[in-house]
Amino acid sequence: MINKGKLTNAEKVVMKAVWDGEGTVTCREVIDRLNSKYGHDYADTTVYTFLKNIRRKGYIVSQRKGVNVFEAVKSKEEFIEEEIGEFLDFWLDNDKEKLKAYINKL
Repeated sequence: MINKGKLTNAEKVVMKAVWDGEGTVTCREVIDRLNSKYGHDYADTTVYTFLKNIRRKGYIVSQRKGVNVFEAVKSKEEFIEEEIGEFLDFWLDNDKEKLKAYINKL
């Protein structure tokens, strides 16, 4: 993965919509999921721009099959593990016991 940058919060929601597709998805499918499942009413061009930026950052690939289709490079689980690892390292000095203590408070 190229990973030229971290995903913004809006891009993370778009990634969730991509992962929901469990394979390749079209921009239209992502837009429909963003509207119905995540309550975001982005313009079509905005979602396409998000997808282009996410692709540029190396989180998805795309190909042309009549329309552009997009597919995640990593699974949602791999992404979550990385996010938790970065959180653990930055906020909790890589101390898993501290993380467990916070989780037990929930």
